[in-house]
Amino acid sequence: MVTMTVEDRLIEQMAPIGELLQELIETAQAKSTVQHAAASYPQLRRDAHLSRVSGIICWALVADGLVQAAQHGRFPTGFSVATTDAQHNAGRYAFTFPGGVFTVRREPHDDEKDEGLFMQESFKEVTDLLDQQGAPDAKDGMRVWIKIAADGGTKLTAFDRHDHRVKVLLTDVLTASAPPSTPYPGSTTQRTQVRSSRKPEQDSAAE
Repeated sequence: MVTMTVEDRLIEQMAPIGELLQELIETAQAKSTVQHAAASYPQLRRDAHLSRVSGIICWALVADGLVQAAQHGRFPTGFSVATTDAQHNAGRYAFTFPGGVFTVRREPHDDEKDEGLFMQESFKEVTDLLDQQGAPDAKDGMRVWIKIAADGGTKLTAFDRHDHRVKVLLTDVLTASAPPSTPYPGSTTQRTQVRSSRKPEQDSAAE
């Protein structure tokens, strides 16, 4: 029996929602450029301020886009919205997937500062359910933070129950969700997966 790494499990479990995430991120980025921010807030003159406003708008569009997608039945089986409308009004969004809980945020919450208690509460509910179902691996169950970035740089950072930390790119998740390509007859060329190393140009704002 082959034991999956935390990274492999994260990619596999998030793969069903990969295309939806990509769609929402691309749409949000197209609607939240610095130019959009400058047109909406002409009193802001500095690029740093406009970039921050742009990031907040992008984050909000993706977070609310996920909620709306769930309401319209677009979430894959095993995925759901874990937070309430009142929490969304307070900027708190958490979503469950078969292996844990995820949210949209630039950096993971700091447990030592009691950040993200809503994430921890949702995570406990998910891990309790995994335990009841007899999850085969004690490390099953992850909290995931999705950092939005441009040009394929969107990244998922995950902590398991033992605080093992892994990072994967959304492009890796999309690769896992794509159907395998059919090689040409007689082709023996092996393809090596190359992970993107391009530097993100626009990050989402922290919630």
